[in-house]
Amino acid sequence: MKPTQFAAAGLALALSGCVGGSGDEGAPSDEIAEAGRRLGGLAEPGFTADEFAAGMETVAERANTLVLSDLVYFTEIAGLPASFRLSSNCTGDRCVQIEPFFDDTFEVSIEDIRTGDGVIDTLNPNPVGELHGVRTAHVRAFDRLQSGDSISLRGYGAWIEHGTFLVTVGAVEGGDFMGATIVSSMSFGDSPNTIPDFAASWNGIVAGVDTSETDTAGNFVQGKARIDLGTRLGETIVDVAFSGLHDLETGEGRDPLRWEDIVVTADGFTDGASIDGRFYGPDHEEAGGVFERGDLLGAFGATKEEQAQ
Repeated sequence: MKPTQFAAAGLALALSGCVGGSGDEGAPSDEIAEAGRRLGGLAEPGFTADEFAAGMETVAERANTLVLSDLVYFTEIAGLPASFRLSSNCTGDRCVQIEPFFDDTFEVSIEDIRTGDGVIDTLNPNPVGELHGVRTAHVRAFDRLQSGDSISLRGYGAWIEHGTFLVTVGAVEGGDFMGATIVSSMSFGDSPNTIPDFAASWNGIVAGVDTSETDTAGNFVQGKARIDLGTRLGETIVDVAFSGLHDLETGEGRDPLRWEDIVVTADGFTDGASIDGRFYGPDHEEAGGVFERGDLLGAFGATKEEQAQ
């Protein structure tokens, strides 16, 4: 099986996991959920696992925009490097993943999310909490592919009203790619595809996966996200800040991340390399996207701050 074929199957599992039902096996630990609330200042969840899954499904049904991060592989397979990636190029409601060895590509679209292209054996969202209207949960899922490969997936997801995100770590437990790990993130929602014509701020949550080659590799990281929008020399720009970042397994803090003066277009905002964001909702009520900087790959979601009258 080529890396693109396996990645497509892994993404199908992740996408199906976004909108599937719940199962009884493989529930994420309550300790990790508790750490998310304690370290992130999240309120106790006011939603159930079923409501979380249904909410993500509703977002998927009306979504017109999809953003995927690169897929980062870690392997110990003969003939492949210890780590490599499939680069992602997203436009509108679809993304193309490009594989470096065979010059192969595959496409993922919003329709793949809606149809849940993949057979989920187990999925169990474990509600974490909420902040600024961003509801979060940890999930686990398992899939057996026709090729004989099997994938166990851990995820950290968020559901708002118009957008959602999911960060995943997929571990291959059988088949040709046994022992490989795939890290990825995604954001999707209904975008107005226009530039906001007002100054505003959005606040929410950022989640990521540690991609370092250390003992903390694969750990989830959580923090607070803030997007500030303004103008400069006639252009609309945003500053993005991720603060209060903590490893949810070790409790250790991480340095904040910041991007400044990113030009906004009707498609959203990107620096062309390390962050790719969108606005969601008819009045730009939400912002979300994916990012990768240093040894942290993840996604974020935020809601617009109410303006003082």
